[in-house]
Order: sequence, then C-alpha cells, then structure tokens
Amino acid sequence: MTHVLIAALLGFLAAALINRLADHLPARRYDALARRSPFSSAQSLPPVPPLFPREALWRWFGVTSLLRGEARRRTMRYFAVEVALSVGFALIAHVYGLFLPVSFFYIYAALFVLIAVIDIEHRWVLPSTLIALVACGILEWLLFGWRNFPQEMLRGALNGFAIGLCLWALGAGYGRLKKALKGKTVGRTIFGGGDVWLMGACGALIGGEYILFATLLMMLSGGVAALSAVLWKLIGGGKRSRRRNALAIPYAPHILIGTSVWLYAPAATAAFLRALVLG
Repeated sequence: MTHVLIAALLGFLAAALINRLADHLPARRYDALARRSPFSSAQSLPPVPPLFPREALWRWFGVTSLLRGEARRRTMRYFAVEVALSVGFALIAHVYGLFLPVSFFYIYAALFVLIAVIDIEHRWVLPSTLIALVACGILEWLLFGWRNFPQEMLRGALNGFAIGLCLWALGAGYGRLKKALKGKTVGRTIFGGGDVWLMGACGALIGGEYILFATLLMMLSGGVAALSAVLWKLIGGGKRSRRRNALAIPYAPHILIGTSVWLYAPAATAAFLRALVLG
C-alpha cells in the first residue's frame, strides 16, 4: 500500500510539470506561427511565458488554488490533470509496482495526458511530444528490452501510420464530397495530420498487432464522444457554439485511450473483446 501512495504523490508532482508544458509548448507554437506571419513583427508579439515562472511552488497546483478560492486561469484543468495522474500512477503501481523495468509506464502516462490536453485545448498534436513519445519507446527497449522488439516496433509504427492515413483520407474525401454536393467547405475533419503521426507513434509503443485492436477501441470511444456531442446539440447545449466545426471532437484522446488499454492491460482487454465478440 505504501508504494501506491508514493506513486500517487509522484503523479501529483508530475502533474505540475505536465500542466506547465501544456501551457508553454502551445504558446511557443503560436509565437512561431505569428513570427512567420507577414502581418506581425517580433516587436509586437507578447513574450512567451516561461516554463518555470518565478512564483511559489505551491501556486503551481490547481488544488491549492481551489482550496484558497482563487479563480485562476485553467485552474480546473490543472486540478483534473493532478487527479488523473495521481490516480493513474497509483493504479500502475498497484498492478506493476515501483520497479525500474516498468518506470516507462509512468512516463507514458504523463506524455499521454500532455498530448490529450494540448489536443483538447488547441487541436494540435505537437511534433515535440511525438518525438518524446517515440524516443522513450526506443530508450525503454535499449535499457530493458522486455516488452517489444525493434522489428515489432517498426511494424507497429507502419501499421499505425497506414491506418491513420486511411482515416485521414476518408475525412478529406468527405470534405471534398460535401463541398461538391452542397458547396460547403469542411474546415476541420475529425482526423488530422497530427493524429496520423500519433497513430504511428502509438503503434511503435504497443506493436503491429495491438495497434489494430487499439484502433477498434479508439473508434468505439470516438463514436461515443461524437454521439454525445450530437445529443448535446439536439438538447440545446450547443446553441452557444454556432461557429463552423464547433462540435468537431479532438481525436488524440481516443487514440490514446485505445493505446493505453493495450499498453497497460493487454490480457484483460483481449478477454473483454473476446467476450464481446463471442457473446
């Protein structure tokens, strides 16, 4: 039980860094895009906020802001990430322990949350986060080599990228068809280019076979989210979101959900799918 509490505390502390990265990395991306724009100058751009601001450490956490009654920007997101990583780290410790060979499981959980938060808030899957994900997968194999072989990682990356590319092509084809039939432009499809690369990175983590089954769970999760968005609009919840593509859901979280269940609980997930198919 002690190791579970230690893992929960580590998850809570890791959330502070993840929340800072979720603020800092998109800000850097916006700054880079603005600097390339012919309508702005470097002197007119606001400075990118530092990754580690000069403030007391306790102010980095959403839970302390809530306890003090401070309505700071993104306080609820900070708090949600802290809860998610604390619970996630505790569950990993309960199942696998705090042993060195499974240390990367904790790193993957933190990276998954970071990628999901940025995609939800900004609809971006940043190259830096994908590079970090793949680099950790390679480093895990070099140090421990107990989970995947290089050829299986390569097969998973190719399978994931191919599946993502097909889904992206279907979305692009739908956009062109809608424009041809109704004259309406689809500005954002569900599956973007960043999602394609994320599928490849996740395939490298879990292997060529598991990424196929992860895609099934990804589509189930995404379908539930899309149906919920439609129902929300029908009951009037979407009246204040009249802009185009307001209900377009970010898909990176669903890719990561499908990947996570196969990464952390492959045997249990296989049994669940077998029971689902066979009845």
